[in-house]
Amino acid sequence: MIKSFVEGCSNESETHVFYSPMSRSPLNTFDDTTKTSKLKCKSGDFVKAQINPVKLVRRALVLANIRENVTVVRILAYPIDPIPSALFHDDGTMWKCCKSDIIHLLEEERRRSEAIKMEPKVTLYIDIAYTGRFKVFTKSCPDLLEAGFDNVTSSVKCEKGDFTGEPECTVFQHYFTGRSLYFRDDIQDLKWYKYEKEISSIEVKSGAWVGYTQRDYDGTQSLFLKGRYKFSDKPYDQGGFKNDSIRSFCQVMVKPTGKMKLLHLDYDLDKYQILKTPSSVFRRTQINNTSVEQSLSKTDEVIIQRVDTYEFRWDKAAKVAAKITANVGIPLGGSTEFSLSAEMSVSMGSTAGTKTSKTEKWIAEYPSKIPRILCMFNMIYFVMPTYFYMLLRVTATSKLTQGNFNMPFTAILYYGDDTEHTITEKGVFYGCQYFDFHTEFNKTKLPKPT
Repeated sequence: MIKSFVEGCSNESETHVFYSPMSRSPLNTFDDTTKTSKLKCKSGDFVKAQINPVKLVRRALVLANIRENVTVVRILAYPIDPIPSALFHDDGTMWKCCKSDIIHLLEEERRRSEAIKMEPKVTLYIDIAYTGRFKVFTKSCPDLLEAGFDNVTSSVKCEKGDFTGEPECTVFQHYFTGRSLYFRDDIQDLKWYKYEKEISSIEVKSGAWVGYTQRDYDGTQSLFLKGRYKFSDKPYDQGGFKNDSIRSFCQVMVKPTGKMKLLHLDYDLDKYQILKTPSSVFRRTQINNTSVEQSLSKTDEVIIQRVDTYEFRWDKAAKVAAKITANVGIPLGGSTEFSLSAEMSVSMGSTAGTKTSKTEKWIAEYPSKIPRILCMFNMIYFVMPTYFYMLLRVTATSKLTQGNFNMPFTAILYYGDDTEHTITEKGVFYGCQYFDFHTEFNKTKLPKPT
């Protein structure tokens, strides 16, 4: 019944998809134990009565002594109580869970069934670029010498099987309980993480891993594909391993053909950090020491030029190609908030370094004339006021704010034209931009020299 229920959820059609409402199951519930049944007596009359499950088991045990095809083991395989004891804790309290958890179980069951249907197929080639003599493998090969490919393989193509996903693995001290360790990179020696031969179960979330019984990727090897494993006597190529024996891990990842490309880039605009540094980029001072309006001795405008830069810094664990070029927008800093620029060609490979996004220019316009200042004062001995001209100093200062900021980002990458198998990597975007250009004027009266 469980198998038919799962298959019914997985079978999609024009009117039914995986997330459609579940159909009602014919499985009996606890309410069925309170229902009465119509029984026929020897007299021919019919009576209604509740069936006692204890009496049914007793009668079944009697039948086990009479009939050869009915055994005691088969009888005792069915629960006596109307409610299965597996739904209760040891202290008698009932298990409780969220009803929506069943969809997660169905999704996991579906992924496992799809992984089983996917038969691995790996092809080895004697020359580069998938040319020359080749050999196709659909199952494990313990010795390439027998297959005629020992120390001669130059290229590998994985046509079936999920070996292109980003490997993720978690190991547990006990049966998926106790102390655990999650990792995405190779582990040369688990002793560094205080896990020296203390692993009893393994969960591979994606990709494929090889576990070794010795440090430095040596000793007996066990292959772990996507799924959950506990120590067992299964073959090593099916995830079998002895309890507390794994010492090191190495990921298995076959890169698809073609160049790495960017599928989508998402900036976390709410988690940026910025350092704003205002500075003076140009200053001009002129003094009018005449009794008339004075013209500036130099040009009345100045061009200020600065270069904006950017850099994509990937996380240390990220596996990104050295050269990647994509058309995306980049964050633009400002005095109040951030925005994204129009799409532009950017270099974002692991070795790209700091690049120039654009060159900006500002024109500082200064006054071409400096006015005169007429002052007046009265002397005690004169009736009429006395007038004279004072010196006027004009200072024009152009200021510009330099913004250095960083912002986390998440990138989805793929190889060649295969957009079904993607890789998610993270990093931090670093930018240096200039904004808030303005000019301040300061006029100062100077006393007339004696």
